[in-house]
Amino acid sequence: MSRSLYIAASGMAAQQLRLENIANNIANVGTTAFKRSQGTFADLLYQELTTVSNPDTGVVAELGGGVRVAGMQRDHQQGSLRESGNPLHVAIEGK
Repeated sequence: MSRSLYIAASGMAAQQLRLENIANNIANVGTTAFKRSQGTFADLLYQELTTVSNPDTGVVAELGGGVRVAGMQRDHQQGSLRESGNPLHVAIEGK
């Protein structure tokens, strides 16, 4: 398969993971104690292309290898407190 199709496919796969993460965050917005997550992306290795007729001229262009998911971070900020009406329920605020 063409290299350009692999590059495009890596971008589509990364965006699919991004959309799945956003959908998960939206679906759980009302869940008690849910912590949202966010993905970070990184580019894959670049390949330097030189001219075939005169390789001494140096690099003509760089061809990117696509994108990958570098990691997922969870947001650990404290959410808002709400009263439950039950005197036995407790909440910890702060650090």
